[in-house]
Amino acid sequence: MARCAEKWNWQLRDRPDGFPGTFGDYTNDIYLTGKVAVLSQCTRNQYASLLRLHVIPFIGKLPLREIRPLDCLQIIEMNKPHCAQGTLCSIRNAASGVFTDAVCRGYLATNPIQLIHVQPSRRPKKVQFTPLVDQAVTLRKVLEHPCYEMITLSCCTSIHYGELTALRWRFVNLTGQTVRFMDPDDGDVRLEPYTARVRKSYYRGEYGDCKNQGRHRTAVLPTQVVAALSALRECSQFGGPDDLVFCDDGKPLDEDSTRRELVAGCEKAGVPRLGFHSFRRYFATQAKAKKMDPDDIRRAMGRAGGMTYQYTAEDLDRRRPFVQAIADDLFEEAK
Repeated sequence: MARCAEKWNWQLRDRPDGFPGTFGDYTNDIYLTGKVAVLSQCTRNQYASLLRLHVIPFIGKLPLREIRPLDCLQIIEMNKPHCAQGTLCSIRNAASGVFTDAVCRGYLATNPIQLIHVQPSRRPKKVQFTPLVDQAVTLRKVLEHPCYEMITLSCCTSIHYGELTALRWRFVNLTGQTVRFMDPDDGDVRLEPYTARVRKSYYRGEYGDCKNQGRHRTAVLPTQVVAALSALRECSQFGGPDDLVFCDDGKPLDEDSTRRELVAGCEKAGVPRLGFHSFRRYFATQAKAKKMDPDDIRRAMGRAGGMTYQYTAEDLDRRRPFVQAIADDLFEEAK
């Protein structure tokens, strides 16, 4: 894999303007700061980690135009002893993304890693745990705010952690009256009684749009959630329209600290360790058990295709009794 220094110096002297140089230079200066930079922070971190830890150490100093399939095979072989099969697939795909970008920019004629194939992992996927009603009830009783309100809201509406931490009071209607206001992104907004409008997400210090446009939705709030959020707003000094619903001294919650609180609550309640995604599955399971229309379940969870669904008051009212029934079970209230 070594390259002659004299040959590389010749390449430097004669390369055309804009030639990306080495694979490492191209990856750091063009690919990660160009195509990848517009992706979500989670995806950016994943690409950067795979490329800088598992690809660049092996071919980073090679001139981009001189990399051959055998060099690409070395990436897989050198990572194989300490990486799972699924990780090897991700490493191969990350490197392929760099080469494909170089082809699109005219720096390469072909993708040298396209002939290298890695079989995906065939191990069965880990079964995700979904809490039962009694487990959710027990957990709810041991949690403190704001984790208590977040779990309660997620169980009853399927709103995910990133969406919860980006939620602002302006987009939560805790009254029985329709609220209207101007939103910079959506213009004139009509917020029906006892609903929450989900449009943004927050992850590791960065605000952005939801995972996809289907996640742009309006959630129905049952009476117990309305009461819990009203109490939270009254006792908080950050209750203005533009303040975050769930915050720490006005700032976004630290995800690691919040998850540790949830894990501690699970241990105290004697239930298996849960993540915030478990409560989306809880909502889906309970909504199906209550015989909510499958289309309404998809819309409530933000799975209604790639387009924003335009909710009407009738749509929300149709879902409201089912959401209320889920909340009644969570709060152990008689029907």
